[in-house]
Amino acid sequence: MAAVVATVGLVASCTPSPAPVSHPLSASAAPAPTTPASTPRTGNPDWTPTAPSPLGTRYDALAFYAEGRYYVLGGYTGMTAEIWNNDQGLHGDPVFDGASYDPATDTWTRLPSFTDVFPWVTASSAAAIVDGRLYVVSPLGPPLHVDSGEPTTGERKAAVLDLRPGGGWTALPAPPATHDRGDQLLMSSTDGVALFADGDSTAGRGAFFAFATTSWTPLPRPPQRSLDNPQAALLDATHLWLRTESSYDADDNERPGGNAIFDLSARKWRAVRLLDAESVPTQIVGGLAAFDTYGPGESAPPQITSCHFAGIAGATTDRCTTVKLTADEASTIGGLTARMDDLGGSIATRPLSTGNAVESQGKLFDPRTQVLWQVPALPGVTYPKESTEGGPSSAVMAAGSGSVLSCFGYTHDADTQTLTNHDQCYLLTVPDPLPGTALH
Repeated sequence: MAAVVATVGLVASCTPSPAPVSHPLSASAAPAPTTPASTPRTGNPDWTPTAPSPLGTRYDALAFYAEGRYYVLGGYTGMTAEIWNNDQGLHGDPVFDGASYDPATDTWTRLPSFTDVFPWVTASSAAAIVDGRLYVVSPLGPPLHVDSGEPTTGERKAAVLDLRPGGGWTALPAPPATHDRGDQLLMSSTDGVALFADGDSTAGRGAFFAFATTSWTPLPRPPQRSLDNPQAALLDATHLWLRTESSYDADDNERPGGNAIFDLSARKWRAVRLLDAESVPTQIVGGLAAFDTYGPGESAPPQITSCHFAGIAGATTDRCTTVKLTADEASTIGGLTARMDDLGGSIATRPLSTGNAVESQGKLFDPRTQVLWQVPALPGVTYPKESTEGGPSSAVMAAGSGSVLSCFGYTHDADTQTLTNHDQCYLLTVPDPLPGTALH
Protein backbone atom coordinates (compact mmCIF):
# COMPACT_ATOMS: atom_id res chain seq x y z
CA MET A 1 0.00 0.00 0.00
CA ALA A 2 1.12 3.55 -0.62
CA ALA A 3 -0.12 7.08 -0.57
CA VAL A 4 0.92 10.20 -2.42
CA VAL A 5 1.07 13.95 -2.85
CA ALA A 6 -0.23 17.17 -4.38
CA THR A 7 0.20 20.91 -5.33
CA VAL A 8 -2.00 24.19 -6.04
CA GLY A 9 -4.54 25.78 -8.43
CA LEU A 10 -6.95 28.42 -9.86
CA VAL A 11 -8.74 28.93 -13.28
CA ALA A 12 -8.79 28.86 -17.23
CA SER A 13 -8.61 30.45 -20.70
CA CYS A 14 -7.91 28.79 -24.03
CA THR A 15 -5.30 30.47 -26.27
CA PRO A 16 -3.15 28.13 -28.40
CA SER A 17 0.60 28.25 -27.81
CA PRO A 18 3.59 28.00 -30.17
CA ALA A 19 5.33 24.65 -30.29
CA PRO A 20 8.14 24.32 -27.74
CA VAL A 21 11.72 23.27 -28.42
CA SER A 22 12.57 19.79 -27.10
CA HIS A 23 15.93 18.65 -25.78
CA PRO A 24 17.86 16.34 -25.78
CA LEU A 25 15.79 13.53 -27.40
CA SER A 26 12.28 12.87 -28.61
CA ALA A 27 10.01 10.83 -26.38
CA SER A 28 6.93 10.87 -28.57
CA ALA A 29 6.56 7.17 -29.36
CA ALA A 30 8.06 4.33 -27.38
CA PRO A 31 6.78 0.77 -26.92
CA ALA A 32 5.12 -0.21 -23.68
CA PRO A 33 7.16 -1.40 -21.89
CA THR A 34 10.35 0.07 -23.34
CA THR A 35 13.53 -1.91 -23.80
CA PRO A 36 15.84 -1.73 -20.75
CA ALA A 37 18.96 0.39 -21.10
CA SER A 38 22.31 -1.31 -20.62
CA THR A 39 23.44 0.93 -17.74
CA PRO A 40 23.19 -0.98 -14.43
CA ARG A 41 21.98 0.62 -11.21
CA THR A 42 25.28 0.55 -9.34
CA GLY A 43 24.50 2.90 -6.47
CA ASN A 44 26.74 5.63 -7.91
CA PRO A 45 25.47 8.89 -6.37
CA ASP A 46 24.76 10.67 -9.65
CA TRP A 47 21.89 11.02 -12.11
CA THR A 48 21.65 8.25 -14.75
CA PRO A 49 19.45 8.51 -17.87
CA THR A 50 16.55 6.07 -17.84
CA ALA A 51 15.31 4.18 -20.86
CA PRO A 52 13.33 6.59 -23.10
CA SER A 53 9.99 7.49 -21.59
CA PRO A 54 6.82 6.93 -23.66
CA LEU A 55 5.60 10.33 -22.46
CA GLY A 56 6.14 13.67 -24.12
CA THR A 57 7.61 16.67 -22.34
CA ARG A 58 5.31 18.23 -19.71
CA TYR A 59 5.14 20.20 -16.48
CA ASP A 60 2.85 20.22 -13.40
CA ALA A 61 2.32 16.45 -13.64
CA LEU A 62 1.40 14.10 -10.79
CA ALA A 63 4.39 11.91 -9.90
CA PHE A 64 4.77 9.40 -7.08
CA TYR A 65 6.37 6.12 -6.02
CA ALA A 66 4.40 3.08 -4.89
CA GLU A 67 5.06 -0.65 -4.62
CA GLY A 68 8.41 -0.58 -6.39
CA ARG A 69 7.42 1.64 -9.33
CA TYR A 70 7.32 5.31 -10.20
CA TYR A 71 4.16 6.77 -11.75
CA VAL A 72 3.80 9.93 -13.88
CA LEU A 73 0.29 11.07 -14.85
CA GLY A 74 -1.07 14.04 -16.74
CA GLY A 75 0.31 17.53 -16.45
CA TYR A 76 0.44 20.26 -19.08
CA THR A 77 2.40 20.52 -22.31
CA GLY A 78 3.29 23.38 -24.66
CA MET A 79 5.39 25.56 -22.33
CA THR A 80 6.79 28.55 -24.24
CA ALA A 81 8.63 31.74 -23.32
CA GLU A 82 5.34 33.64 -23.79
CA ILE A 83 3.55 31.35 -21.34
CA TRP A 84 6.48 31.53 -18.92
CA ASN A 85 6.16 35.33 -18.98
CA ASN A 86 2.42 34.93 -18.36
CA ASP A 87 1.58 37.12 -21.35
CA GLN A 88 -2.16 37.66 -21.95
CA GLY A 89 -3.14 34.74 -19.73
CA LEU A 90 -1.57 32.19 -22.08
CA HIS A 91 -1.21 28.62 -20.87
CA GLY A 92 -0.33 25.15 -22.08
CA ASP A 93 -2.72 22.29 -22.68
CA PRO A 94 -3.52 19.35 -20.40
CA VAL A 95 -2.33 15.90 -21.42
CA PHE A 96 -4.24 12.75 -20.55
CA ASP A 97 -1.67 9.99 -20.60
CA GLY A 98 0.60 8.41 -18.02
CA ALA A 99 3.21 5.73 -17.51
CA SER A 100 4.90 3.74 -14.77
CA TYR A 101 8.63 3.17 -14.44
CA ASP A 102 10.33 0.16 -12.85
CA PRO A 103 13.81 1.23 -11.64
CA ALA A 104 14.85 -2.40 -11.05
CA THR A 105 14.53 -3.25 -14.76
CA ASP A 106 14.74 0.25 -16.25
CA THR A 107 11.46 -0.20 -18.13
CA TRP A 108 8.51 2.10 -18.76
CA THR A 109 4.91 0.92 -19.20
CA ARG A 110 2.11 3.05 -20.61
CA LEU A 111 -1.07 3.54 -18.60
CA PRO A 112 -4.54 3.86 -20.19
CA SER A 113 -5.59 7.36 -21.17
CA PHE A 114 -7.93 9.23 -18.84
CA THR A 115 -9.27 11.62 -21.51
CA ASP A 116 -12.90 10.99 -20.58
CA VAL A 117 -12.25 10.58 -16.85
CA PHE A 118 -10.66 13.85 -15.61
CA PRO A 119 -10.50 17.35 -17.13
CA TRP A 120 -6.86 17.34 -16.02
CA VAL A 121 -4.52 15.61 -13.57
CA THR A 122 -1.75 17.75 -12.10
CA ALA A 123 0.65 17.86 -9.17
CA SER A 124 -2.35 19.10 -7.15
CA SER A 125 -4.02 15.73 -7.63
CA ALA A 126 -3.37 12.79 -5.33
CA ALA A 127 -3.05 9.03 -5.74
CA ALA A 128 -2.80 5.82 -3.77
CA ILE A 129 -2.45 2.18 -4.79
CA VAL A 130 -4.36 -0.56 -2.98
CA ASP A 131 -4.54 -4.20 -4.14
CA GLY A 132 -3.42 -3.47 -7.69
CA ARG A 133 -5.76 -0.52 -8.16
CA LEU A 134 -4.70 3.09 -8.62
CA TYR A 135 -7.05 5.58 -6.92
CA VAL A 136 -6.81 9.21 -8.11
CA VAL A 137 -8.56 12.33 -6.83
CA SER A 138 -8.20 15.56 -8.83
CA PRO A 139 -9.56 19.10 -8.33
CA LEU A 140 -12.04 20.30 -10.95
CA GLY A 141 -10.69 23.84 -10.59
CA PRO A 142 -7.80 24.53 -13.03
CA PRO A 143 -4.26 25.09 -11.70
CA LEU A 144 -2.84 28.55 -10.90
CA HIS A 145 -0.87 28.75 -14.14
CA VAL A 146 -4.22 28.55 -16.01
CA ASP A 147 -5.64 31.70 -14.42
CA SER A 148 -8.56 33.33 -16.24
CA GLY A 149 -9.69 35.40 -13.27
CA GLU A 150 -12.91 33.40 -12.92
CA PRO A 151 -14.05 32.12 -9.49
CA THR A 152 -12.47 28.82 -8.54
CA THR A 153 -14.29 25.70 -7.39
CA GLY A 154 -13.64 23.22 -4.62
CA GLU A 155 -15.33 20.34 -6.44
CA ARG A 156 -13.27 17.21 -6.96
CA LYS A 157 -13.45 14.10 -9.10
CA ALA A 158 -12.32 10.55 -8.23
CA ALA A 159 -11.62 7.45 -10.32
CA VAL A 160 -9.80 4.14 -10.04
CA LEU A 161 -7.55 2.37 -12.58
CA ASP A 162 -7.24 -1.43 -12.56
CA LEU A 163 -3.49 -1.91 -13.05
CA ARG A 164 -3.84 -5.48 -14.28
CA PRO A 165 -3.30 -6.08 -18.03
CA GLY A 166 -6.34 -4.88 -19.92
CA GLY A 167 -7.64 -2.90 -16.95
CA GLY A 168 -9.27 0.48 -17.38
CA TRP A 169 -10.53 3.53 -15.52
CA THR A 170 -13.78 3.54 -13.53
CA ALA A 171 -15.38 6.72 -12.19
CA LEU A 172 -16.06 6.82 -8.44
CA PRO A 173 -18.55 8.96 -6.51
CA ALA A 174 -17.34 12.54 -6.20
CA PRO A 175 -15.70 13.42 -2.87
CA PRO A 176 -17.35 16.15 -0.78
CA ALA A 177 -16.57 19.58 -2.23
CA THR A 178 -14.54 22.17 -0.34
CA HIS A 179 -14.99 25.95 -0.61
CA ASP A 180 -11.87 26.47 -2.73
CA ARG A 181 -9.54 24.50 -4.94
CA GLY A 182 -6.70 22.91 -2.96
CA ASP A 183 -3.87 20.42 -3.09
CA GLN A 184 -5.06 16.87 -2.51
CA LEU A 185 -3.50 14.09 -0.42
CA LEU A 186 -4.55 10.42 -0.11
CA MET A 187 -3.77 7.84 2.57
CA SER A 188 -4.57 4.19 1.94
CA SER A 189 -5.75 1.34 4.14
CA THR A 190 -7.12 -2.12 3.49
CA ASP A 191 -10.72 -0.92 3.70
CA GLY A 192 -10.52 2.42 1.89
CA VAL A 193 -8.67 5.66 1.23
CA ALA A 194 -8.64 8.86 3.30
CA LEU A 195 -8.65 12.19 1.45
CA PHE A 196 -7.31 15.47 2.79
CA ALA A 197 -6.70 18.80 1.09
CA ASP A 198 -4.94 22.09 1.65
CA GLY A 199 -6.80 25.33 1.20
CA ASP A 200 -9.74 26.27 3.43
CA SER A 201 -11.44 25.28 6.66
CA THR A 202 -13.78 22.84 4.90
CA ALA A 203 -10.77 20.86 3.64
CA GLY A 204 -9.12 20.27 7.01
CA ARG A 205 -11.53 17.64 8.24
CA GLY A 206 -11.01 15.09 5.46
CA ALA A 207 -13.21 12.32 4.08
CA PHE A 208 -12.97 8.53 3.86
CA PHE A 209 -13.93 6.41 0.84
CA ALA A 210 -14.94 2.92 1.99
CA PHE A 211 -14.39 0.15 -0.54
CA ALA A 212 -17.27 -1.90 0.92
CA THR A 213 -19.90 0.82 0.47
CA THR A 214 -18.24 2.79 -2.38
CA SER A 215 -19.18 6.00 -0.57
CA TRP A 216 -17.48 8.97 1.11
CA THR A 217 -18.04 9.84 4.78
CA PRO A 218 -16.55 12.70 6.83
CA LEU A 219 -13.60 11.90 9.08
CA PRO A 220 -13.51 13.14 12.69
CA ARG A 221 -12.91 16.86 13.10
CA PRO A 222 -9.32 17.85 13.96
CA PRO A 223 -8.81 19.27 17.49
CA GLN A 224 -7.73 22.78 16.43
CA ARG A 225 -10.44 25.40 17.10
CA SER A 226 -9.55 27.09 13.79
CA LEU A 227 -9.15 25.03 10.62
CA ASP A 228 -8.16 27.99 8.45
CA ASN A 229 -5.55 27.42 5.72
CA PRO A 230 -4.90 23.73 6.48
CA GLN A 231 -1.65 22.16 5.30
CA ALA A 232 -1.42 18.38 5.37
CA ALA A 233 1.58 16.08 5.01
CA LEU A 234 2.18 12.36 5.41
CA LEU A 235 4.36 11.23 8.30
CA ASP A 236 4.15 7.54 7.39
CA ALA A 237 1.62 5.10 5.92
CA THR A 238 -0.86 5.58 8.78
CA HIS A 239 -0.12 9.03 10.26
CA LEU A 240 -0.82 12.48 8.83
CA TRP A 241 0.24 15.93 10.04
CA LEU A 242 -2.20 18.84 9.81
CA ARG A 243 -1.19 22.46 10.43
CA THR A 244 -3.82 25.21 10.58
CA GLU A 245 -3.73 28.97 11.18
CA SER A 246 -5.59 30.98 13.78
CA SER A 247 -8.72 32.89 12.82
CA TYR A 248 -11.00 35.46 14.46
CA ASP A 249 -14.75 35.59 14.96
CA ALA A 250 -17.04 38.58 14.40
CA ASP A 251 -16.17 39.94 17.84
CA ASP A 252 -12.43 39.70 17.12
CA ASN A 253 -11.97 36.75 19.47
CA GLU A 254 -9.13 34.46 18.42
CA ARG A 255 -9.79 30.86 17.45
CA PRO A 256 -6.35 29.22 17.73
CA GLY A 257 -4.96 27.03 14.99
CA GLY A 258 -2.07 24.68 15.60
CA ASN A 259 -0.80 21.21 14.78
CA ALA A 260 -2.37 17.77 15.05
CA ILE A 261 -1.62 14.20 14.00
CA PHE A 262 -4.22 11.86 12.54
CA ASP A 263 -3.92 8.10 13.10
CA LEU A 264 -5.66 6.38 10.18
CA SER A 265 -5.68 2.99 11.93
CA ALA A 266 -7.54 4.36 14.97
CA ARG A 267 -9.39 7.12 13.06
CA LYS A 268 -8.35 9.56 15.79
CA TRP A 269 -6.63 12.95 16.06
CA ARG A 270 -4.36 14.27 18.78
CA ALA A 271 -3.06 17.79 19.25
CA VAL A 272 0.70 18.43 19.11
CA ARG A 273 1.99 21.49 20.97
CA LEU A 274 5.67 20.86 20.43
CA LEU A 275 6.64 23.54 17.91
CA ASP A 276 5.19 26.20 15.63
CA ALA A 277 6.96 25.53 12.34
CA GLU A 278 5.56 27.25 9.26
CA SER A 279 6.65 24.37 7.03
CA VAL A 280 5.07 20.93 6.81
CA PRO A 281 7.16 17.98 8.02
CA THR A 282 8.89 15.39 5.93
CA GLN A 283 7.97 11.75 6.12
CA ILE A 284 9.51 9.86 9.02
CA VAL A 285 12.95 8.26 8.66
CA GLY A 286 14.33 6.31 11.60
CA GLY A 287 11.53 7.58 13.81
CA LEU A 288 12.21 11.25 12.95
CA ALA A 289 10.39 13.81 10.82
CA ALA A 290 12.23 16.97 9.73
CA PHE A 291 10.99 20.57 9.42
CA ASP A 292 12.66 23.50 7.66
CA THR A 293 12.77 26.17 10.37
CA TYR A 294 14.49 29.50 11.06
CA GLY A 295 15.98 31.10 14.13
CA PRO A 296 14.82 34.42 15.61
CA GLY A 297 15.45 37.58 13.62
CA GLU A 298 15.16 38.42 9.92
CA SER A 299 18.77 37.46 9.13
CA ALA A 300 18.74 34.21 11.09
CA PRO A 301 20.27 31.27 9.19
CA PRO A 302 18.07 28.34 8.12
CA GLN A 303 17.71 25.43 10.55
CA ILE A 304 16.46 21.86 10.37
CA THR A 305 14.36 20.62 13.28
CA SER A 306 13.97 16.84 13.67
CA CYS A 307 11.14 15.49 15.83
CA HIS A 308 9.96 12.26 17.41
CA PHE A 309 6.21 11.90 17.92
CA ALA A 310 4.68 9.78 20.65
CA GLY A 311 3.08 6.61 19.40
CA ILE A 312 5.01 6.57 16.11
CA ALA A 313 8.04 4.34 15.47
CA GLY A 314 8.38 3.48 19.17
CA ALA A 315 8.55 7.06 20.50
CA THR A 316 6.90 7.62 23.88
CA THR A 317 7.05 11.43 23.94
CA ASP A 318 7.07 14.36 21.53
CA ARG A 319 10.58 15.85 21.37
CA CYS A 320 12.67 17.79 18.87
CA THR A 321 16.29 18.79 18.21
CA THR A 322 17.51 21.59 15.93
CA VAL A 323 20.67 22.03 13.86
CA LYS A 324 21.76 25.23 12.14
CA LEU A 325 23.15 25.55 8.62
CA THR A 326 26.22 27.60 7.79
CA ALA A 327 25.93 30.25 5.08
CA ASP A 328 27.61 27.92 2.55
CA GLU A 329 25.39 24.98 3.47
CA ALA A 330 22.30 27.12 3.10
CA SER A 331 23.22 28.85 -0.17
CA THR A 332 24.64 25.99 -2.25
CA ILE A 333 22.31 25.04 -5.11
CA GLY A 334 21.76 21.39 -6.04
CA GLY A 335 19.74 19.04 -8.22
CA LEU A 336 16.45 19.16 -6.32
CA THR A 337 16.16 22.85 -7.23
CA ALA A 338 15.00 21.70 -10.66
CA ARG A 339 11.56 20.80 -9.25
CA MET A 340 10.88 24.43 -8.32
CA ASP A 341 8.57 26.27 -10.73
CA ASP A 342 8.36 29.66 -12.41
CA LEU A 343 4.71 29.53 -13.44
CA GLY A 344 3.54 32.84 -12.03
CA GLY A 345 1.84 31.08 -9.13
CA SER A 346 3.89 28.78 -6.98
CA ILE A 347 3.29 25.04 -6.97
CA ALA A 348 3.73 24.04 -3.33
CA THR A 349 5.28 20.60 -3.43
CA ARG A 350 5.54 18.46 -0.30
CA PRO A 351 9.02 17.22 0.64
CA LEU A 352 10.45 14.20 -1.18
CA SER A 353 11.33 11.07 0.80
CA THR A 354 13.59 8.26 -0.38
CA GLY A 355 13.07 6.09 2.71
CA ASN A 356 16.62 6.77 3.92
CA ALA A 357 16.62 10.55 3.44
CA VAL A 358 14.15 13.43 3.10
CA GLU A 359 14.13 16.71 1.23
CA SER A 360 15.14 19.67 3.38
CA GLN A 361 16.52 23.09 2.44
CA GLY A 362 16.54 21.97 -1.20
CA LYS A 363 18.85 19.06 -0.41
CA LEU A 364 18.56 15.54 1.07
CA PHE A 365 18.80 15.17 4.82
CA ASP A 366 19.12 12.07 6.99
CA PRO A 367 17.56 12.93 10.37
CA ARG A 368 19.18 9.83 11.91
CA THR A 369 22.74 11.04 11.27
CA GLN A 370 21.98 14.80 10.85
CA VAL A 371 23.85 14.73 7.52
CA LEU A 372 22.72 17.14 4.78
CA TRP A 373 23.74 15.92 1.32
CA GLN A 374 24.28 18.29 -1.58
CA VAL A 375 22.39 16.49 -4.36
CA PRO A 376 24.27 16.61 -7.69
CA ALA A 377 22.88 18.90 -10.37
CA LEU A 378 21.18 17.23 -13.29
CA PRO A 379 23.50 16.26 -16.18
CA GLY A 380 24.71 19.24 -18.19
CA VAL A 381 23.70 21.76 -15.52
CA THR A 382 26.18 23.98 -13.65
CA TYR A 383 24.75 26.41 -11.13
CA PRO A 384 26.58 29.68 -10.42
CA LYS A 385 27.20 30.12 -6.71
CA GLU A 386 24.00 30.94 -4.83
CA SER A 387 22.00 31.15 -8.09
CA THR A 388 19.61 28.88 -9.99
CA GLU A 389 20.35 30.77 -13.24
CA GLY A 390 20.79 28.42 -16.19
CA GLY A 391 19.18 25.48 -14.43
CA PRO A 392 15.90 23.78 -15.29
CA SER A 393 12.57 24.52 -13.61
CA SER A 394 9.39 22.52 -13.09
CA ALA A 395 11.02 19.12 -13.45
CA VAL A 396 8.58 16.35 -12.54
CA MET A 397 10.15 14.61 -9.52
CA ALA A 398 9.25 11.78 -7.17
CA ALA A 399 11.23 9.72 -4.68
CA GLY A 400 11.08 6.34 -3.00
CA SER A 401 13.10 3.33 -1.89
CA GLY A 402 16.53 4.91 -2.09
CA SER A 403 16.15 6.82 -5.35
CA VAL A 404 14.79 9.97 -7.00
CA LEU A 405 13.23 10.14 -10.47
CA SER A 406 13.41 13.43 -12.39
CA CYS A 407 11.73 13.96 -15.75
CA PHE A 408 11.18 16.85 -18.16
CA GLY A 409 11.34 20.47 -17.00
CA TYR A 410 12.37 23.48 -19.02
CA THR A 411 15.18 26.06 -19.09
CA HIS A 412 14.45 29.75 -19.62
CA ASP A 413 17.12 32.09 -21.02
CA ALA A 414 16.35 35.59 -19.71
CA ASP A 415 18.80 37.25 -22.13
CA THR A 416 17.34 35.80 -25.32
CA GLN A 417 13.81 35.23 -23.97
CA THR A 418 13.85 31.67 -25.27
CA LEU A 419 12.71 28.52 -23.54
CA THR A 420 13.90 24.94 -23.99
CA ASN A 421 11.79 21.96 -22.94
CA HIS A 422 13.53 18.78 -21.82
CA ASP A 423 12.18 15.27 -22.37
CA GLN A 424 14.81 13.04 -20.75
CA CYS A 425 14.21 11.24 -17.46
CA TYR A 426 16.97 10.52 -14.92
CA LEU A 427 17.26 8.29 -11.88
CA LEU A 428 19.41 9.20 -8.87
CA THR A 429 20.47 6.34 -6.60
CA VAL A 430 20.70 7.87 -3.12
CA PRO A 431 23.59 6.52 -1.00
CA ASP A 432 22.84 5.11 2.44
CA PRO A 433 24.29 6.47 4.62
CA LEU A 434 24.44 9.89 3.03
CA PRO A 435 27.99 11.15 2.45
CA GLY A 436 29.16 14.09 4.56
CA THR A 437 29.51 15.19 8.15
CA ALA A 438 26.76 15.86 10.64
CA LEU A 439 25.37 19.37 11.03
CA HIS A 440 25.90 21.09 14.38
